[in-house]
Amino acid sequence: MIKKDIQNVLVPVLFTTESQILLKQAMYFHEVFSSRITLLYVVPKASFLRRLLQPKKFNPLKAKQEALSRLTHCANVFFDEEIPNFIDIKIVGGELVTEILKMLRTHKFDLIIIKEYSKIKCLLNKLKVEAGKIVSGAECPVMIIHEKWTKTGIKEILVPIDVTQKCKNVVLWAAAISHKLKARIQIVSIVDLNINVEKSLVKKRANLIKNWITKQGIECDLAILRSAPEKMHEALLSFADQGNADLIMILTHEEFILANNYLGKFAKEVIHRSPKPVLSVVLHDKPMFNVVWDSYKYGRTERIEHLNITEDDIKN
Repeated sequence: MIKKDIQNVLVPVLFTTESQILLKQAMYFHEVFSSRITLLYVVPKASFLRRLLQPKKFNPLKAKQEALSRLTHCANVFFDEEIPNFIDIKIVGGELVTEILKMLRTHKFDLIIIKEYSKIKCLLNKLKVEAGKIVSGAECPVMIIHEKWTKTGIKEILVPIDVTQKCKNVVLWAAAISHKLKARIQIVSIVDLNINVEKSLVKKRANLIKNWITKQGIECDLAILRSAPEKMHEALLSFADQGNADLIMILTHEEFILANNYLGKFAKEVIHRSPKPVLSVVLHDKPMFNVVWDSYKYGRTERIEHLNITEDDIKN
């Protein structure tokens, strides 16, 4: 059974007004799930040249103390001078992505929320958040925000599904989150241009998944899109732009057939280019042979027994 409660949320922040968006998004999940929120600030290491030429001017302990004071002040301002007891503040030193992944390994988090800044801002900011590396290395779902957060709530979740692969994790997460938020699900499957959609195995299996979700009391629609293989991400993003989805949920680690922790092109393009928040759901690491075998086995059957889902999987 997959874990569906979001009890602990990690929010890496910078000292910018844009980081408030991350905290607002985390507060949304707190209101729904009563989550604890950890605000993480990573103090960057001084360059080798600076440590060599100005050893007395750089004091790691002092830098952490100053960062703690500053982050505490920012949190006080955000919460009107009274930081709630469900907020934790962590200050560490090091390289941002490395420290985020280390925190995920040493502490139990159910979700991490990050903001991907524009390329120009990333070049100007040493503390750039590299979403792809975090998604590839994280063992929990990662929510990526660009400019928009789910300010008005999550009423519809867009879920692209490759029905030729094992998709239990993303289906379970979509069903569980939708069940908790009273949201509807929009399933999208994409087929090649030369495939007859009405007679395709994709449509048959996608309908089976849709019917299973509907039986759980969740409103669900299905759309089959046609696209050239190299432009499937464009088809999805165009569909998302025209629709009403508040969140796009993708299964990222299905695409690591070539190498462990490899983030596939489809997931990478959706993460980097979607104007709407994206939630990446993890497929836990498994032997390479099993991944290739799954792709072969599940791509050749009209059944969806590989979902192996029961009603207990989405009950509170």
